[in-house]
Amino acid sequence: MSAPLDGIESSQVGTAKTYSVSLACKLVGVSPRQLYYWENLGIVMPVYQEFGSYSYRRYSQDHINQLIKIKHLIDQGYTLRAAAQKVIGRDFNGRNGVHHEL
Repeated sequence: MSAPLDGIESSQVGTAKTYSVSLACKLVGVSPRQLYYWENLGIVMPVYQEFGSYSYRRYSQDHINQLIKIKHLIDQGYTLRAAAQKVIGRDFNGRNGVHHEL
């Protein structure tokens, strides 16, 4: 799943390929709103890339792989918190990136 979809851009940041919000959502199978919610919980922390006066959220292939695993576990019946904890190895407790090490 590392190849970009037709018509959706990916770019290079340093030597690593990154993906736009729209492509990340398509690859993972979630809405932009859901992805933003996961960011607020601290489950994923995108890289911000500057283009002129604008800053865009970008996701690495590692981010995509983790999010796909989390989405798969949710589809199997896990809660978001349990799925994220299982994949990432941290306990997410509340909003704004608050987490506790296991």
